[in-house]
Amino acid sequence: MSAGYRGDNYIWYEKLGILSLLAQAIAGLFAEVSVVCYDEKITGSLTKNIIRFSQKIGFLGRFRSVDLTLNMKDSRGYALNYALCRDMVYCIDGFCVSTVASCDDRYKNMLKSYLASRLYDRMAFIAMAHAEATRLKGGSHRIYVRWNPLNDIILKYYKGKGVDIRCLHLDAELAKTVRIYTKSAYLLVRSALSCLTSNKVRGDLDSSKPSIWIEYNGYTSIKSARLSFWRKYVKSRDFEIVYYLDRPDSPPSDDIIEDIKRLNMKWLDSRDVFKLAKLGVGDIWRLMKRISGCVLRTPLWLYFLNLEKIIFYFIYNKIYKLYNVKLLVQHQESSWLQEVQTEAIESAGGIMLGFHWSNLPSEIY
Repeated sequence: MSAGYRGDNYIWYEKLGILSLLAQAIAGLFAEVSVVCYDEKITGSLTKNIIRFSQKIGFLGRFRSVDLTLNMKDSRGYALNYALCRDMVYCIDGFCVSTVASCDDRYKNMLKSYLASRLYDRMAFIAMAHAEATRLKGGSHRIYVRWNPLNDIILKYYKGKGVDIRCLHLDAELAKTVRIYTKSAYLLVRSALSCLTSNKVRGDLDSSKPSIWIEYNGYTSIKSARLSFWRKYVKSRDFEIVYYLDRPDSPPSDDIIEDIKRLNMKWLDSRDVFKLAKLGVGDIWRLMKRISGCVLRTPLWLYFLNLEKIIFYFIYNKIYKLYNVKLLVQHQESSWLQEVQTEAIESAGGIMLGFHWSNLPSEIY
């Protein structure tokens, strides 16, 4: 692979694939041949074979494989991961100030968490590519990212920093884009269909007493690592203490159920929130009325996020009222739904208590 030299024009692709190679071939017809930089670790074997063949026949320009990593320093000598987190804070805060400044802090926190989880990988790539480009010293650098509706936030931020970021529309993230614009419709249909199907929920919670729900965080022999480590200090019989199972890594298997029974606690299969909410026709009608009151706004993806928030809030609020939940103990530290659940349980007369691991993931909100 060509290593490039001082004065070259470099193009950095977020994920080099067939469509981005096609875009490169088209661009080569109208512009000067560039050095195409790509991360070999995430490049498919078919794309690599095409690159090797093109190099033999002198087609598509020159290529440079790089090993992009966050385990390096930025231009100022700081750990690149810290610089990335700083950029994410400034980028997302800037969007919130310009777009949702009049909203309350809870809504802003929800939005920041949502954006952080969806922008992190892309901004990590930009940080790594920009750091590597700075090390090359010389030449011009243009960074291409795959298109999706959230990219405008990133492009506006990096434009202010003088970093040349472009969207590759030919290689759009269609699946993610469709999901953004159709998830609320899917949730509404699931809610309506739940009225026609059985709402029997697996578990042994059969009491109407106030309850404390604890997220089952997987079987562990380390008692202090359980979210119910305080259970033995509670003697009251006025409420139920329940493990709710909603994690994909902790399905209600026989072993897990036996583990919970040994702790002398109740359990509830909470993976299907639609079934758990026991929605009726009247609930769907009330939900539709709330959705119809959602104000259409720009950017359009934010409107559809607000629809999701309305639906999830309605479902969680119904669940917490139905099961008389007064305390929810969980540790979904990087999920935007935390704020929705908090608002829902507080409206139902309860509170949420959150734990997080000491090795908090890179999502910063």
